Amino acid sequence: MITSPQGAVIHDIMNVLSQRFLRPVQLVPVNVQGHRASREIISAIQLINRQKRSDVIIIARGGGSLEDLQAFNTETVARSVFESQIPVVSAVGHETDYTIIDFVADYRAPTPTAAAARIVPERRELINQLNAANNALIQALTNRIQYKRLALKNLSSRLKTPRRMFEDMRMKLDISTQNLIDRMNRKLITSRDRLRNISNRMSVATPYKRIMATKKELAWQTRALSQSIKKYYDQRQAYLNNLQARLMNLSPYTVLERGYSITRLLPDNTIVKSAESLQAGQRLDIMLASGRIEVIVKKIN
Repeated sequence: MITSPQGAVIHDIMNVLSQRFLRPVQLVPVNVQGHRASREIISAIQLINRQKRSDVIIIARGGGSLEDLQAFNTETVARSVFESQIPVVSAVGHETDYTIIDFVADYRAPTPTAAAARIVPERRELINQLNAANNALIQALTNRIQYKRLALKNLSSRLKTPRRMFEDMRMKLDISTQNLIDRMNRKLITSRDRLRNISNRMSVATPYKRIMATKKELAWQTRALSQSIKKYYDQRQAYLNNLQARLMNLSPYTVLERGYSITRLLPDNTIVKSAESLQAGQRLDIMLASGRIEVIVKKIN
């Protein structure tokens, strides 16, 4: 703040700042009228720019005659205000008073107290803005968590366990085996019917040797068919057993059988991956290969 240390301006500005949101204020005292005023105002602006510790500069003084405000109408002061790297607020005189620096400053305030109110926000407004932003963030996080939970629930309902996959494959194998047996039985019945018809036709001419040969052929085909059925069934059973072994190796229950456990944080059943995420007093659910236990955290190493 560039102003006179004796005037009422500094007290008015400090009162407004303390009521709204008091911030650290650097006072650079100068004469605000007289033959030395212009040089002191220019020096003060240059000093603050060299220090680079301020966010904004207020050049202020109370009202007065045109001669009293002459220091703020000089070209040198106006150029110094224009060249300042730090924003400058002009707060010279009353609302009806205009000086040249009003037109080169970054902002012109009608009074010194209006300048203080302009550059410093009200504490209550900041608190309300922070609360609104905090509530919006919490709501956004809540919506995100709910969306992820729904997505996880949807994926969980579609994910099959190894036991369920094994049962489905066994059912498909049983259906395929039964269909094969049915087709073989139908073919066998058809062959027997044809043989019976042939036998009936040949029995009239008593072709004994041909009947015996045909019976042997039928018996051989019957044995071959039975062996084929058994071989196919054994192959499919071996393939199913192999798949079952592979599925069981991938099952988390197999890992539990080796002495491991699955720990979940109660009550939301989230998987615990690190002791650093726990706190003393929290309840845990530990899933073992046989049974579950519920514990309370007493100490974290």
